[in-house]
Amino acid sequence: MSEYERYSLLLAGLALLVSFIALFFSYRSASATNKINVKIAQRQNVVNLQTTWKDTSMLGDPIIVPDLVKAVNALSETAASWNHDINERILIDQLYYNSFSRIYDFIEAKREELIPSLSTNYRSLLSPDIQKAYQDMKMFHLSQVVQTKML
Repeated sequence: MSEYERYSLLLAGLALLVSFIALFFSYRSASATNKINVKIAQRQNVVNLQTTWKDTSMLGDPIIVPDLVKAVNALSETAASWNHDINERILIDQLYYNSFSRIYDFIEAKREELIPSLSTNYRSLLSPDIQKAYQDMKMFHLSQVVQTKML
């Protein structure tokens, strides 16, 4: 093997090593970028939830249909965030559980009644997605209660 061939082989090996190093750093950069994008999406979802809940009124009798529609949309958006782990559950629990459960319980209590001007009953508003989120949120909320035992 000539000296020229040895240098060519050495340069090719160095080029391969540099390529692997570049590949490693590009993977780390892509991974960091992905984590940042996830955090941005989570923050945007928090903003969306805040906007949705800000425009939502607590329900009461007599029922105001546009308020009911907004409330169900808020339940649905919050349920999607909860069920698909879009945001940390502790955040959703702290910010929205009380309002979510009050609206859910109000609709659940009237489940067989017909909604004026919509020709449907309240039960149809509680989708399986909302029902699952409510059950999970309730269990999560109760698990946050700290208990101590006296000896």
